Amino acid sequence: YIHDDSHNDSQNGDQNGEKDTENNFPDTSERPLYKGDHINVPAPDDVVRIDTLTAAEVVAAALPSVVCVQADTGEGTGFILTDTGYVVTNYHIVDGGTDFTVILHDDTILDASYVGGDKLTDLAVLKVEPGDTRLIPIALGNSDTVRAGDSVIAIGSPGGSEYAGTATSGIVSAHNRRLTTSSLSGEGTRTMWVIQTDTAVNFGNSGGPLLNMKGQVIGINTMKYAELYFEGLGFSLPINGVMDIVNILMKHGYISKYPENCFAKINVPLGITVGAMTKTELAENGLAYGIKVQSVDAGSNAEQDGVKKDDIIVKIEGKEAKSILQVRNAVFDHREDDKIALKIYRKGKYLDINITLRAK
Repeated sequence: YIHDDSHNDSQNGDQNGEKDTENNFPDTSERPLYKGDHINVPAPDDVVRIDTLTAAEVVAAALPSVVCVQADTGEGTGFILTDTGYVVTNYHIVDGGTDFTVILHDDTILDASYVGGDKLTDLAVLKVEPGDTRLIPIALGNSDTVRAGDSVIAIGSPGGSEYAGTATSGIVSAHNRRLTTSSLSGEGTRTMWVIQTDTAVNFGNSGGPLLNMKGQVIGINTMKYAELYFEGLGFSLPINGVMDIVNILMKHGYISKYPENCFAKINVPLGITVGAMTKTELAENGLAYGIKVQSVDAGSNAEQDGVKKDDIIVKIEGKEAKSILQVRNAVFDHREDDKIALKIYRKGKYLDINITLRAK
């Protein structure tokens, strides 16, 4: 079963194998459990017995759980989470839509309703009523154990439903890669910690599973780096963090408070513009290194905490300030309400200033 701390044992059953009568999660009393940090789900029998499967076996095992998601605003991929009809996909696929359809691997078409979604994490949950149709939930893995070099397989619908069930393979290029993009709301930037792979990911693959060689989903394929001179840069949301969000969406339909260490965040700006200093400028101030504050935005976090125009930042988070990129990276690495420690040189004196990242 999917473990959600917000549900009590009477809702989801306990870890001793009590069956969830609402969502029909399987009885686990007689089977080994695959236990991740954020999830607790029974592994398929063949996964329990052997370490890895062939690529063909992985695809054959997962394909019945992968679906094509169609909305009146676009289409993509998703996967079946429970045999009661919950389907996980990307938010950008269904954003703004009012009419949703899920197409199973055998071309069965089911109407779907919108359960909930979240722009920041780009996750959404749909619900279908299976009726007499047997739904096969996908097996969940543990994204915390993913390593660079691991073989992976992606399944999706590149180009739309005409190519549904397309499988591509590759390796994990980097685990916990920090990726900064424009926020979906169009305001500021968003940082996500994702799994980077060289697996082919194309339009329509969004929302589909990234699978390990045990046939377990370890990520949701979400985006690729689409530039002329770049190939093999695909990014997937880590399944452990995904399930933290999905469990909340299944219960409430929206996110009012993000889990601690969520894999996505909106970057809260300091409110300063900085520039590099010449050797002459540094020498005039008796400094070996530093970054100059060229301007401070009115009402910004930096202004509220005492930073002034023409201040010289000599240390950021205890490290010598030698590049303006350090300021940007400090913002990317910190979350709302965190403090960023600066050592400032101002008119012959050193000052320690902690800037609190207050969201507007």
